[in-house]
Amino acid sequence: MKISLKNVLFGVFALVFAAAAMAGQGKTQRVEVLDKLVSIDMPATFKATKIPESDIKSSTYKLPPEAYTHVKNAANFVFSYTTRKVADNQLDAFAEKMNQMLAKHSPKVSKLKINGQQAQLIDYVAPATDGLNVHSLILAMSVDGNLLMVTFNTPEVQASTFLAVGREALLSIKVNKK
Repeated sequence: MKISLKNVLFGVFALVFAAAAMAGQGKTQRVEVLDKLVSIDMPATFKATKIPESDIKSSTYKLPPEAYTHVKNAANFVFSYTTRKVADNQLDAFAEKMNQMLAKHSPKVSKLKINGQQAQLIDYVAPATDGLNVHSLILAMSVDGNLLMVTFNTPEVQASTFLAVGREALLSIKVNKK
């Protein structure tokens, strides 16, 4: 087997380029969201994004939802603190209801404890309006008796790059005591 210098250089360049791209996803920053209600270790490549007011039903939220989008629009986080009353002991029932609603997408539901808080993580893939499949992770928690939902979305074709990063960020969420 003959290996050319050109192929070796191309291989090294490709590895360096891939490593540099992945390294940018690894740098995180602690971000406080929802009027400092919670904080999360989010990749530095995600920036605050305005949610159109027409998309917000004010009676549904205790605080306006917030979104953070990857600088190349490849993935996003959406933080929603709702008016829906849900105690820690009701999270299982909430997750079961979500499981039923998303049944055609075969969601995987996991019960977790994150920084001392009970949580449910719902993981599924569903088609978006543009025809692409979107891989979503929904983290549900009770905060002061109300439902907090943090959703991470990435196109399925980019899940190998972003899904682990999104999951790790969700698992870093912390409720800030006031």
